[in-house]
Parts: sequence; structure tokens; C-alpha cells
Amino acid sequence: MGNSIALVNEEKLMKIHIHTNEPQAVFQRLEKLGELEYTKVDDMQEQSRLVSTEGTSGGTVSILAFIPGEGFECIYEDLGVSNCFIYGDTLPSPEEISETLNSIESEHIIVMHNNSNILPSVMAVRDITTKKLSIIPTKTVIQGITASYGFSADDTVSDNVDSMNGFMNDAVGLFVYKSVLNTRFGDREIKVDDWFVSRSKEVLAIGTSVADTVSNALENLETADITDAAIYQGDGFDPRILKDVVHTMKTILPEADVEDHFGGQNRAALIISLE
Repeated sequence: MGNSIALVNEEKLMKIHIHTNEPQAVFQRLEKLGELEYTKVDDMQEQSRLVSTEGTSGGTVSILAFIPGEGFECIYEDLGVSNCFIYGDTLPSPEEISETLNSIESEHIIVMHNNSNILPSVMAVRDITTKKLSIIPTKTVIQGITASYGFSADDTVSDNVDSMNGFMNDAVGLFVYKSVLNTRFGDREIKVDDWFVSRSKEVLAIGTSVADTVSNALENLETADITDAAIYQGDGFDPRILKDVVHTMKTILPEADVEDHFGGQNRAALIISLE
């Protein structure tokens, strides 16, 4: 019936946010469970187009970024992002997001969810918070970093939103995982303990060595114009293996400045940014 469900419980009232192609069916089902006090149906495609321009008048502005590991906090702070919500295997709830927003002094807050699965909770909170939110549609922590390049504390909210949207896609983000089960991705087989590199919903390479798998992934990309590369290592990643990955990337990207940082993320063993 629907997905991306977010619930906000307020004593005797429960607010529900759900993505569905059948809103009337949802209403009919909920009417069997209780009284519907207020209903609202939005076109999500149109809403996504408009969401970045909401609350963009002048005034002081802060950024809230959702990050998958503690190591990214200092990276974002260096870019002027002073408010980070660190999450792990469990995504932030609407209540936690609301509390975080209320702890920020600024009236205007630019939100970078950096994860499409967090957006529904952010949208649910947007409907009830007294803060004025502008949402930058960043789907990954890498998009959040490049979007932050466009932020200036001296600019208006509107100018910042426009600038951050313009910078958002300035890097390619690669995510390196080690498989914990036998599975398939499309027509490709991934075995237990295989390494694989993904970009968005595409698997670029699969292998038994992380350095070789990253190498194969880079060979599937256009890298001639890459000038900067950053590797963010996950929590517990073997630093000896990291040296091999750094060496591989410096070999394939001889003109690029390759840096490694601690990201601290739980799921991806490595997150790689190419600019």
C-alpha cells in the first residue's frame, strides 16, 4: 500500500507520513483504526522540486547534516557545517530530528539528509516544526560535502540554497562493501567475502581483493579529469589494506591528490569521493 513510513506520536494524536500511489486506499484503511482529524495529499515529484525553496527569506541560517560516522563531523565542520547528526545502523527517528532542530538557535535551517531513507522523517518533521527548513536533496554523504562548498554564513538563505544545489553533484561517490552472504545484483553474482564497489544503484566491480576491486571500478569510469580523491575508511577497516588502496588509486590517478580520512561509517568499508 505504501512505503517510506514515518510516525510522530503526540499524546492522543499520531501523525503519519507515507509514500503511496493510492492515497484514498490508505485513508480508508486508517478510518477503520480511528478518526482522521486532518489529511493532506502531495505530489512528491512536485514537492521535491519545491522543497529546496521553502523558507528562503533573509536572516541567520545554520546547516544540519546527517552523517553515517563520527569521522565526517570534522570534515563538515571545516566546511562551515556546525550541526551534524551522527547515525549508525539505526536511522534517526522524527522525534530525534525534531529535538535536534529545536536545539539549533537559528530560525532558518538548511537540512542535508544525505540518505534517501532519512528524507521521509525529515519531511514529517517539517510539517510540525516551528523552524523554517530548506532541504537540499543530497542522497549521499559525498553529495553533502560538495554541497557544503557552496555555503557562506554571510549569504542569504536563498543564495545559499541555490549555491549548494549547484555544487551538490561536483563529485562521484563510490561505496566499497564486503559481502556477508551469497547474493545477486541484477545479473551479477556476489559471493560471501567478495568485495564490491557501487555507485548509486550500479555495481561497478566485484572481486576478492579490495584494492583490485577498486582498481577495476575506476577503470569503468572516466577519470581523466579527476584532480582530487578522498577515501573515508569505515569503523574497523584494516589500515594495512588501506595502504594498498591508496597506492592503487595514486597509480590510476597520477594527476590527482589522493587523501585518506577516518569516516567511521558502519556499513560501507570505504567511501570514495572523486572530484
